[in-house]
Amino acid sequence: MTRPNGVNGGFWRRGGEEGIIERTVKTYFLSAIAVAVALIALFAWYIDTSLVWWGSLATSAALLGWLAYEGGDAVLELWWRWPIVAKDVGLVANESGVPDLLWVTADRQKCTAVISALAFSTMDAIEMEDRIAQGFGYRAGVIKEVAGRWRKSRVRWQLSLFRVNVMESVIPVRFHDGSDMDSGSVFLGCDKTLEPITLDLLDTAGHWIVQGSTRSGKTAFIYGVLAQAASMRNVVCRIVDPTGIIALPFSAFDPHSVAPEPGSTGDERFSQVADFLDNEVHQMDLRIAELTRSWRDKIDQTTPEEPLRLIVIEEYAGVLEAAAAEDAKAGRKKNTTPARIESSLARLTAEGAKAAVRVVLMTQRASSQVLNTDTRGNFAVRISFKVEAKESLNMLHDDLGPEWVQEIKKYKNGVGVVQLPGEEIRKFRAGLLGEPGDSIFEEFTRQILGSLEVSQSAQLERAQVEVLEELLTTDSEEETADG
Repeated sequence: MTRPNGVNGGFWRRGGEEGIIERTVKTYFLSAIAVAVALIALFAWYIDTSLVWWGSLATSAALLGWLAYEGGDAVLELWWRWPIVAKDVGLVANESGVPDLLWVTADRQKCTAVISALAFSTMDAIEMEDRIAQGFGYRAGVIKEVAGRWRKSRVRWQLSLFRVNVMESVIPVRFHDGSDMDSGSVFLGCDKTLEPITLDLLDTAGHWIVQGSTRSGKTAFIYGVLAQAASMRNVVCRIVDPTGIIALPFSAFDPHSVAPEPGSTGDERFSQVADFLDNEVHQMDLRIAELTRSWRDKIDQTTPEEPLRLIVIEEYAGVLEAAAAEDAKAGRKKNTTPARIESSLARLTAEGAKAAVRVVLMTQRASSQVLNTDTRGNFAVRISFKVEAKESLNMLHDDLGPEWVQEIKKYKNGVGVVQLPGEEIRKFRAGLLGEPGDSIFEEFTRQILGSLEVSQSAQLERAQVEVLEELLTTDSEEETADG
């Protein structure tokens, strides 16, 4: 076979690998095209009339057009250019050439291929997936191992190429349509495969920890979470926020939901935080005592009368440092207030799940100086935005490899990794309130106030129905007694 100039390897190189003819024969898609075109040509030649000839040409053109519309051109391009692109990015199976390309499917939004290669590291996958996608004119790529083996010890990998890079897009927060007010599902964002990431606050008995440096998108993310939680009748939000900004719209309906008070700059403000958390522990103890009296081990179902308590603690590390400084200024024993705060957090995270309490802890770094091992172990939902400190990432995500650490350091605003209970760590783009350039806080405030008004109205309506039912029951009993 004549080798084209400048081509060395790939389809034209045999060695221990398969050649282009062997690969093509195994590919149903390419084989179907070849057979269909051959049959049409043979039929036209056999009939030998101009009408059939032109009809055959039109049919062939329609077939090729349909295949192109359905992604056939993308499939053909990937098959033809695979050796070149794979070698350009350094994806080499062994000394004999690039990985085998086993199967390809495509549509207008993405192209999916199955390849077979010797196992390569996660670092290689992270570094190569987007470069491979860009080599074929796509915006983003994802490589993951799939079940099954191919040719002895070779591993099967799925390569997905996407026309849209969700990490560079704006993902709007998805709110409930109002039909299911008792739902606890929270939309977090989308992963690289465009799949939405959701979590049910009511069903997932796990606390959250969110870390990220300044301007990483951490606060904008929590705006979206709280805006959704406020619309749930069975959830009440309790905010610990030194600035009072996050809790400000909540305070319009519940002035006790924020500690310290919004805009407070006076003395003892961080003692207020300790008092606030002490009260949350007291409420939790009351619930646990009720569980004991009723011979239950946990609250199975939340209601507006016994809601899930979502406790959000903003800038936890800063709260501890400021509390220690306040102790020194007030002449109290060293670390009295921080110790109270840490003790309350430890109890809430250790015992709160059974009492329908969820803690969302936000901090710039989840280092060992901020959280001890026992308390950190109680956080089942772990989210990291851009973080520079390697220790903080390894502390929060135990099995995080060095490839992830380098990747997370370069993340843009609003991009992070999420680790949900029983799931692998995933890169995701957080949901955002509004469009770029909009005032996210104004939209946050509008959503919170609107949601709280609906929630208040729903609870009032429910109370009115209960009173009406009680009156009807009373009237019915009186009539029975009279009759």
